[in-house]
Parts: sequence; structure tokens; C-alpha cells
Amino acid sequence: MQYRDCSKCKFKCSLKITAQQAGDIFATYYQLGSYEKQRNFICQHVEQTKAKRCTTNRKENSNTYFLSTDGKKERVCKAFFLGILHVSKKTVEYSLKKKEHGVFVGCDNRGKKPSINRTPEGDRHFIREHIQSFPTVSSHYTRKDSNRQYLSSNLSVQKMHQLYEKECQRKSKKPCKINVYRDTFCNEFNLAFHKPKKDQCSTCTIYYEKKQRGEITKEDEEQFQEHQTMKEKSREEKRLDKERAKTDRSFAAVTFDLEAVLPTPCSMVGDLFYKRCLSTYNLSFYSLGDSKGTCYLWDETNGGRGSSDIGSCILMHINSIAEKKYRC
Repeated sequence: MQYRDCSKCKFKCSLKITAQQAGDIFATYYQLGSYEKQRNFICQHVEQTKAKRCTTNRKENSNTYFLSTDGKKERVCKAFFLGILHVSKKTVEYSLKKKEHGVFVGCDNRGKKPSINRTPEGDRHFIREHIQSFPTVSSHYTRKDSNRQYLSSNLSVQKMHQLYEKECQRKSKKPCKINVYRDTFCNEFNLAFHKPKKDQCSTCTIYYEKKQRGEITKEDEEQFQEHQTMKEKSREEKRLDKERAKTDRSFAAVTFDLEAVLPTPCSMVGDLFYKRCLSTYNLSFYSLGDSKGTCYLWDETNGGRGSSDIGSCILMHINSIAEKKYRC
């Protein structure tokens, strides 16, 4: 609200309406809430009549402005009226233009006109279909507690957009810019290109999460310190086993790990990105004594990566060591 000193204007506006009364009028106007009610308020407080004198500006109509206080309409000047209601000259002109029989009959069209820069829904739909055409791949370990899906690590949003442009060219469509493609990918899909890392110690993870929340108890601290002690002991035992395996040929010390899923075939040929690759698994063993590695490789047509599959590989490797007359 802009309350101005109009004591010297011919209507003596500020003498008729005090600053407190002006504040009440301002509050009443904006408490009306709806666009139509506010415009109707203007129509009820501005009277439009035919211009009595012809001037060089060719004005056809004259406006008379009023503000209500204590149940009485007080005539005010145009500047005072616009300042109290905090509206523009064009707002008043539009309200009077849409006035019929003393009532505002227009409607609020703001925000209803579609943006000229908005991407057509058909183009967005084609982008969605293109993103969905890429098969998701299995992640390392499991994804049972995650809703996120994973695309081949050979892909990226930029690479996908390049393939999208080729698809548009093939279908004689005008492609959208990469920023539109990226916006659709990031905001409408829960997809990623990396594999989730789940081979973390659950005890350490729970401890650090509690510590971050400030929920560590004395018992938690004692259990964590005991866990850290066992970790150091395990590392020391591993170091001793490694040293023994290097000098004692009848003793074997072996580590093993399951590699991330290998999509097969691995190729940068565009058409292959739309095909579901064969999942291949690799369980690797490493002998600490002679620094030799052994890989057990199979694909999803031969088995999965469950406990029985991994256990079979471990048993097979132990038997191969026993055949060499090692003692495990």
C-alpha cells in the first residue's frame, strides 16, 4: 500500500481517509481472495461516464474514483485510489472494460496460455519411450532394498541422446535438445549408470549412522571398539597366513571375490544398447602364496549367483587345491 499526502489535492483525500482507514481498505481488498472478486470491487468503486469536455487526447470516458469508509463512499483522486489498492492503471482499465451492468464479468486468464517454449507432449512421450527401450542390467550383489534401476555402464545421457537423434532421423522426426532429454531422464525415471556398492561392513555402517544422529550409547561404543579390535586381529592373521603360504608349500592362503556382472557381449555398436545382454559372472580366487589367480566363469544360462552357485565354486577350488596336496 502506498499512502500519500493528498491534503492539497482538490478532493482532500488524506483528510477524508486516514492512514489506518486506508490500511483497512487495503486489507479488505486483498482478503477478497479471488481474482474476480477483486476486479468486481474496482468496478463498484469506479464510475465511468462520458467525457464532458473534448480535449486533444480524444478521451471518450471519464472515471470517478471512490473508497468506502464507515459505510460511506468518499470520492478520491486517481493517484490516491491506485496507491491504496496497490494496483496499476491498466488493472482499472481492464476491469471497467469487462464491466456489464455494474458487475465484472471477465475471468482470470493468467497462466492458462500455453508457453511457446514448452516441449510438445508428443515429443516428451517419444523421449520416454526411447529411454524405456534400454534394458536394465543386474547390479553387483543384490538390489532388493533399492527401487533404482541400472543401465549399462557403457551408456551415458549424452550417448543415449546421440542414439535418440539417430532414431529421430530414421523416423523423420525433429529431435529435442539434450537438456530436454536430460530433464526427462532425471525427473521422470529412477535410473543410474553405476553399480551400488553393498560390500560394506554392516556393523560400521550402523555405528556411523547412529553417531551422525547423536544416538551412540556406551554399549554401542564398546561393541564398536571390540569390532575394530577383531578387524585388526583378522588383518594380522591374514598377514601371517600370507607369509606362511610363501614359505610352506603345504599350506594355502586364498582370497576370493565375485566380480561385478559382466554384460555380454560388450560392444559400443548402437543397436546392441537396445538389446538385453547376457549376464556373465566371474568368481575370482587369488593365492597369496604364489600370487596366482583362478577365475570361475559362467553365464546366467548355467546358473545364478546365489549361495549354492558360489558355494559350488568354492568347493571346486578347494578340491583343486587338495589335488595338489595342499593342506587347507
